[in-house]
Amino acid sequence: MAQPPPITPTTPTEGECAALIAHAVELGVIARTPDQVPTPDELVTIRTELDAALRPGCRALTRLQYACAMAATATDALVACDLLHAE
Repeated sequence: MAQPPPITPTTPTEGECAALIAHAVELGVIARTPDQVPTPDELVTIRTELDAALRPGCRALTRLQYACAMAATATDALVACDLLHAE
């Protein structure tokens, strides 16, 4: 007997939120000029600050918003994903 497809949560999981935060950090680093690349200590601070700022709202994102944010290739595109609403 075939198994039914797994149930997908309607909002991002904790693991997906961690991936989104890592993606946001990466986009922020990419946007900097070579002389502005953060040190390892600065990266820890950036990750900590983004985690505190993004994690609470991440669990409330729709799947559409999450997919948009993960596909973003620049920070402004990532921020714009927050404006999307599920149909």
